[in-house]
Amino acid sequence: MNDKFFLAQVTVIRKIAEEGPCVIVGRCADYILRDMHEVTNIFICAEMHNRIQRAVKEYGMDESIVDSEIKKIDKARTNYYTHHTGRKWGDVLNYHLTLDSGYIGLEDTIALIEEFLERRKY
Repeated sequence: MNDKFFLAQVTVIRKIAEEGPCVIVGRCADYILRDMHEVTNIFICAEMHNRIQRAVKEYGMDESIVDSEIKKIDKARTNYYTHHTGRKWGDVLNYHLTLDSGYIGLEDTIALIEEFLERRKY
């Protein structure tokens, strides 16, 4: 069932990307669209203390369980990505740009991505 769901996602992601500019978060989109030259793959990460702070502040997660919840989510993402791509989730070689949003903040992360996309040569 999981593989059928993934194949359906592949179809939808490719269709959306072929229709024009879009942003696709996760779902192995970097792998699915790897043959499309005009695609830019970006990975945004942060250190655990920054992720915990954001999860509590922005999403109202309980501080006593947030660390374990983030680790559980990361494990699921890693397993999903590896199973469907044979690659390592978060490996910088899978992306054109990798940013630590905890280091520079969300607003500057957005600004850097916008500038990167403006400077990218097709």
